[in-house]
Amino acid sequence: MEESKVCQSCGGINDIRNMKCKYCGNSLFKVKKSAFILSNEKYKLSIVSDLFIERKDFDHKYVSNKHAYLFVENGTLKVRDLKSTNGTMINNKSIEPLVDYELHDGDKVTFADLSFKVEVVVWKKNIIDILTYFSR
Repeated sequence: MEESKVCQSCGGINDIRNMKCKYCGNSLFKVKKSAFILSNEKYKLSIVSDLFIERKDFDHKYVSNKHAYLFVENGTLKVRDLKSTNGTMINNKSIEPLVDYELHDGDKVTFADLSFKVEVVVWKKNIIDILTYFSR
């Protein structure tokens, strides 16, 4: 039996090698995922799985060698302070070390004196649109 892909738009059955539906022309590779962006005037971090905040990656002496851990769990961005010397804050409130906290669109997360705005981007487009966004 040949492999096939069902179009999410029209239900048409297509060859697995097709990028677009032969019936309606829509992409067969749509995704519905969230991407998370932390940005400030100097840095822009794109997070789709996990990321350690470490002194070696930033020009800030108050960020610890292993300061915090950012990760995605069940579609939600979370942060965990790793017992950093100068702490982590969400919206100007200190968080407890080794406890996971959710981050939301518009939150301000601060690692020592290094602050970022959180942006949640929900994709309902095809993979080409996503790659184009991140290449800007």
